[in-house]
Amino acid sequence: MIYSFDDLRIDEDEFKKLDQNTLETLAPLYHSTNINLLAKLIRRNR
Repeated sequence: MIYSFDDLRIDEDEFKKLDQNTLETLAPLYHSTNINLLAKLIRRNR
């Protein structure tokens, strides 16, 4: 399935400002599907 920023209601400019390494480190600590999905999107967009 392909997600767009509009589908996920994520501001693309703000997304680019995220510290990707920190998010990838923290994502597994939260039992949240949304945070894990966000980490997966970051991995794909590197």
